Amino acid sequence: MSSRFVPEWANDIMGALNLIDWVQGLIMGIIYRDITPHRIAIPHPEGNFWDTWRGAFWNAGTAKRTLQRYGVRVYWYGFNGREVYFHVAKRQASWADGLLIRAGVPTLTGEHDARRSAWAHRGHAMPRAWADQAEERKRQRRRQRPGLWARIWRRQ
Repeated sequence: MSSRFVPEWANDIMGALNLIDWVQGLIMGIIYRDITPHRIAIPHPEGNFWDTWRGAFWNAGTAKRTLQRYGVRVYWYGFNGREVYFHVAKRQASWADGLLIRAGVPTLTGEHDARRSAWAHRGHAMPRAWADQAEERKRQRRRQRPGLWARIWRRQ
């Protein structure tokens, strides 16, 4: 049995009163041109789900950082007594679901795309993150061209 610091009914009420995230979600939806985004939910950290789950513990922050490393825009956060959720743009929903399945995150919202789900369930390692690829490109550019002081030193 999990230890609950806040009863489930209190989380339901507090989640409904979380107006700042609702407004932020509406604004980000307008900016991303996606007012009806795809919702991804994971079990609440204090929920009973984790008593029977054999995998690693995941919270919304870790799942969000995992998606952001791959260029997925995550916004409009919320919670209730059973789940913690966030939204991604519909055009990124299939990729986000596949990444979370591949990473081992237990999602409660179901799978968005059958083909992406089949790819994710194959059990291979996570693909290389786009953030890591950008850092590698920067390192390669630094190796290819000498710095300012090296160029000045060579001319003398």
